[in-house]
Amino acid sequence: EHPSEPSGPVIRGIVFEENTKGDLFPAFKASIQNLETGDLVTTDSLGLFLLPGTFPAHISVSYVGHKTDSVKLQAANLTQITLKKSAKFFPQLQDDLRSVTSYYNQKLKI
Repeated sequence: EHPSEPSGPVIRGIVFEENTKGDLFPAFKASIQNLETGDLVTTDSLGLFLLPGTFPAHISVSYVGHKTDSVKLQAANLTQITLKKSAKFFPQLQDDLRSVTSYYNQKLKI
């Protein structure tokens, strides 16, 4: 399911999460908030988001198990944001869960 296009000006972006090995994966259901307007959206399965707003913009990006990031954006076609793991979370457990999920997605051809 991809985000629907909001009416009016929009900030387009993609959010990745970085695992403990440095590999990047789309961050599905990451929360993106425009700190100037309060608008809130979540990323789709590819990590994409469409957030109502204009540039320059100040957004907050949060995702379970990762450090919340605040980003100031200038004009861009597609903003790429990479989230780092939070030291408070169990990184090996999350990587193991990702491996199991990836295995089943391949088996089910998702």
